Amino acid sequence: MGCGASSVPDVIIPNPEPNVAHKMLLKKQGLMSRDYEVFKDFDTAQKWLFIDKQKNVMSSKDAKYYLENYVREDGKGELLLSAKGDDPDFKFYDFEHHEDSDSSSDSDDSVDWSPDVSDPMYHAVSMKWAQTLKNKIYADRDMSEQIGKLKTKAKGKAVKCFYKRMEDGEMKHWQSTNKRIKKMKYTLSYGPKNADGDHEREVKIKLKGKLRAGQDSKVEWVSDVFEATNDGGWANPQIHTEIKPCEHPAVALMASYLCTVECAPSDILDDVHPPGGP
Repeated sequence: MGCGASSVPDVIIPNPEPNVAHKMLLKKQGLMSRDYEVFKDFDTAQKWLFIDKQKNVMSSKDAKYYLENYVREDGKGELLLSAKGDDPDFKFYDFEHHEDSDSSSDSDDSVDWSPDVSDPMYHAVSMKWAQTLKNKIYADRDMSEQIGKLKTKAKGKAVKCFYKRMEDGEMKHWQSTNKRIKKMKYTLSYGPKNADGDHEREVKIKLKGKLRAGQDSKVEWVSDVFEATNDGGWANPQIHTEIKPCEHPAVALMASYLCTVECAPSDILDDVHPPGGP
């Protein structure tokens, strides 16, 4: 679709310069839109860039992203770079089955067994989970020239609780799922590849704040190339990103978008669907 879906500003702001600090505000184009507009200096009067997301409706993470400016080329903005996500790799392990008599835990990283202690829970299955996401970054629209990648790794705990109650002579069954993130990290690599086939520059992106419940507004993304917060949370994301002086600010911007929007803690938890039954 390109930036044709977003109105072209009266003043076209030049592309972000390398080795210069930049402040950017990323806002969803509309409530039902998948695309994001990028504003300069946190100022919504300075529309700068556009992130066009094209999603495979059959997959939660198999999507393509195009970072463009507002200089039109055949109805599309000039491309700064693109990215592509793959479906996540999941692993569930260390399954434990519990009856209601032993369903409590004093561990600091435990997950609540039941949202309501009055519920007649009769069985629970606890487990650990791990998830890996990979996004490749490209210099071209056809995604043939890879210049970087972002790897996201997360792990946590989940519990499925099973309930039953006799109502009007009939046994009713239902279940609930509780899940938490214990640890999460990102690795951004970009630039020319070395003899081993790895990109020369590697950047660790850390999360600061309360991670367990997967609330994006409670954490901050910190790295050598950008720092970012989501001040609006899931419902109304407003990503404030400060790009630090670096050789490729567009890569830093794309990584910031992927971390805070596509691979944020809330997105990670949404994709955790624990198996198991009584």
